[in-house]
Amino acid sequence: MNDIVKRFNIKNPKLLALLLDFMIDNIGHLFSLNAIAKKLKANSINLTVVTVGNYIDYLERTFLLHAVWRYDIRGKKILDGERKYYLNDLGFSNYLQSSFDNGINRRLENYVYLVLLRAGYQVYVGNIYNVEIDFVAERNQQVIYIQVAYLLHSEAVIQREYGNLEKVKDHWPKIVVSLDEVSFPSKNGIRHVPAWKLDEILSAVILAKNF
Repeated sequence: MNDIVKRFNIKNPKLLALLLDFMIDNIGHLFSLNAIAKKLKANSINLTVVTVGNYIDYLERTFLLHAVWRYDIRGKKILDGERKYYLNDLGFSNYLQSSFDNGINRRLENYVYLVLLRAGYQVYVGNIYNVEIDFVAERNQQVIYIQVAYLLHSEAVIQREYGNLEKVKDHWPKIVVSLDEVSFPSKNGIRHVPAWKLDEILSAVILAKNF
């Protein structure tokens, strides 16, 4: 934080720290810059939209945060406005906050995002028929669609995660990632992958092995 304050000549380091705390609390949530400013004002933190945008830009440029833009799958275009933010290292969350629990599902999402980033993918939040696809990942003109769930512990959760991916009508790989200890069978071409095997699966896709 001292490096960021000195590099960008920040006049109020306390506000920067409060914004970072807020962003850590809300990893994996869709926000516009205006919505972030309003949320902070509701908590008696007075930051303008311009200042929020500048501070988040500083946090991105120093690799504390990554912004993930929304992508219209049908229209094949990036959408302005809302985006999600993920930490470059979940250890920041453990170190900077008193509680380790800011949502296991969102922390798993953050992990999956980092795995995709390390594998060289450009990552977006997908949108199709007003339904969210957690990640649309593109690399060398090849695409993977991914849904993330902590556990596939009920039929309703299974229907939601697989059902979202079934709305995407193309031939690219579609994956549901979870922390279940057993692998679920493929459904309509959609494969289930335990989170700890995602690196292996992405390597196979990149090397053009049988998916």
